[in-house]
Amino acid sequence: MSEKKNLREWSSTEKLPEGFAKWLKEIITQQETEQRKGFRQIAAELGVDPALLSRWIAGAGPLNEESIRALVTNLGPVVYTYLGIPRPNNPHRNKNSIERSNSAVIDKSVV
Repeated sequence: MSEKKNLREWSSTEKLPEGFAKWLKEIITQQETEQRKGFRQIAAELGVDPALLSRWIAGAGPLNEESIRALVTNLGPVVYTYLGIPRPNNPHRNKNSIERSNSAVIDKSVV
């Protein structure tokens, strides 16, 4: 039986979910090849240390609250899904610009 962890519990975890590491590696590889960004530049844009980002791609932790929030801010709330963490209750919190614009369209069509 797998239990979802909360943000605080990740700070003491040494192994990250395999799906998270694989997904993050795909995101990084895509940015490196398609957008021709360097690894350090990607880490800076995500707001994390390159060495820490490298550990996460390898599936190693820890991942603290601040780091998770930085990833969510830059990559969207899908980060919670890959980490197995429940999303915050506010449906508009932590949405990237694409998700916010889609929500606005849906909200207007309901009215």
